[in-house]
Amino acid sequence: MSPSNRSPHAASLTLVLRLLVTPRWLGLTALALIAVATCFWLSAWQFDRAHRKPRPIKLADERVVALPDVLASPPELTFPGGLLVRASGRYVDGAFVVAAADGHDRWAASAFRVEGSSSSFAVVRGSAKPAPSPPRTDDVVVTGRLQPPASAGLTASALRARGLDPRGYLVLVAQVPVDARPAALVASPVPLRSPGLRLQNSVYSVQWLMFAGFVVFLWVRFFREDLLERRDPRAPGA
Repeated sequence: MSPSNRSPHAASLTLVLRLLVTPRWLGLTALALIAVATCFWLSAWQFDRAHRKPRPIKLADERVVALPDVLASPPELTFPGGLLVRASGRYVDGAFVVAAADGHDRWAASAFRVEGSSSSFAVVRGSAKPAPSPPRTDDVVVTGRLQPPASAGLTASALRARGLDPRGYLVLVAQVPVDARPAALVASPVPLRSPGLRLQNSVYSVQWLMFAGFVVFLWVRFFREDLLERRDPRAPGA
């Protein structure tokens, strides 16, 4: 088929392809693609900063709550999970071993009575292996994380059967003075702190998308102008 017999659409497509493969437009297209990709990457980075996942609170940054204040809460409310508390008192009624909350370990626990209180609650002193020494019988200060009732020997009914507060238990973090042979401390869920939605980073994320759209707009506009000039050499600026 001779050039004169080609359809206008085929001729336009040929002109577009020829213009695209010129050194000038190969370079401009490559720069535009790099710019758009960079804008999308920066937008995703800002979006991630704006929506960061909650992170564990550092122990040094936590506020320690007086345990008697928590014990004064209504009896139908379970202990808040992960709350860091501190109290003075004594271990009573010796020690006992319970299945860990995850069911894969054994914990050494003891009944603890807060100074000035008539009720006792369970304190998980640590792992039952290796076996720790019996708890001290004099006054101690315990710091730990409260947990609501769990499984096995830490259910509300199991705690109530031992004469302990059924609203939950405490996982020991520190004790002063320490036992003769302290139990190896066990981990307990740490409260998470959410940074919340960062409005500034969210705005930046949208702005980078707008920049990417602006790059595409400029490329299309300049390419269209160059294409029109090649179609009509008499156009201004030709």
